[in-house]
Amino acid sequence: MSTDKWICFLLCTGILAREDLRTRHISLMTASAGALCGALITGAEIITGTEEAGAVLQHLTALLWGLGLLLLSRLSRGAIGKGDGLCFCSFACWWNAAELFTLLLVSLVLSGTGGAVLLFLKKRSLKGSVPFLPFVFAAALILFVLSLCAGA
Repeated sequence: MSTDKWICFLLCTGILAREDLRTRHISLMTASAGALCGALITGAEIITGTEEAGAVLQHLTALLWGLGLLLLSRLSRGAIGKGDGLCFCSFACWWNAAELFTLLLVSLVLSGTGGAVLLFLKKRSLKGSVPFLPFVFAAALILFVLSLCAGA
């Protein structure tokens, strides 16, 4: 991803993470605005030729990660929030399937580590929940810094 696209993605993800942290809910409007922004930027990249036209299929495939999280939310009776699935569906406009899987994997490692630290410090119990999107934002920041280091 280009640096401009990264910054826009981090801005959208930061807004979603803040909303998740403050209210423990993600509005469909906020997730949709992020998806629209990503779709416009990705569409502009396809039109200008900086991204391949076949990337549309890769972004549609990435949608499966978000749909999978929505299914897990349903099967777990809300243990995984619907907002997480909605956000990952909107992230499919920004990332292809492999990139989105990397973001999900790094986010899960960070949230697992963060949850373990909170349990250790007795800030949360095993029954408590932790908002996921702040960890997604942190994972996106880590991946952004790594992409800058790789490009340098």
